[in-house]
Amino acid sequence: MTSSNEKTLPILLHLRELRKRLLWCFGALTLCTIPAFFAYDNFINLLIIPFEKIGILAGGKPLYITSIFEGFLMNLKYSLILGAIFSLPIHLYHIIRFIFPGLKKKERIVIAVTLLCSTALALLSLYFVYYYMLPLSISMLTTTSFIPAKVGLILSFQNSVSYIFDFLLYGMLTFQFPIVLEVLLYLNIIKRKSLWKASRYVIILILIIAAIITPPDAISQISFAIPMILLYFLTLLVAKIFKFGEGT
Repeated sequence: MTSSNEKTLPILLHLRELRKRLLWCFGALTLCTIPAFFAYDNFINLLIIPFEKIGILAGGKPLYITSIFEGFLMNLKYSLILGAIFSLPIHLYHIIRFIFPGLKKKERIVIAVTLLCSTALALLSLYFVYYYMLPLSISMLTTTSFIPAKVGLILSFQNSVSYIFDFLLYGMLTFQFPIVLEVLLYLNIIKRKSLWKASRYVIILILIIAAIITPPDAISQISFAIPMILLYFLTLLVAKIFKFGEGT
């Protein structure tokens, strides 16, 4: 008969291991935030470039800070964000080291492949949104269709940079949808046949999401929706090849 002390010991060991991993992650975030503070200007310049490409900031027309604390708070916020990005590989390493010992070989392979595919889609989304969607979005939102000809344009530094960053973040999260779907199919939580039947509704949902996060014009919405629709059917194709989500 197993004593209560024998049951408690493994739990305590896991908690100690978790504490050690969390301390490593916190230390990595802290250390990576220091160089991120010095790389802040370069990072912010990347977020400002989409405005320069379409000529909004040409001719010495900068973004404007509207409060005395705005520059400091933006520096602090994005230095922490950049530090989190720099330290992300370390966080992933410690997460994997913590959960892998309790997993089977097949489960480890699935997690490794999922992380690789997720990273690839994240990079693809960043490239697509930054070089295509953002210039298109800014161009549309700053035309005379939305801004009268006699109205000037003064852009807030905080709002403009946050718009670029949020757009990139939403795009990256949206492109993770196929990964989530594939994992649900692998776990047999949802069935492939049901997703095929619901494909028309999924397409409508994707178009609605595209309409929400892109400028109010058909070209931008379709340009964002088409890759998502293709990824959806590619997800189903991969599931069919590996026989995920079998059954009715």
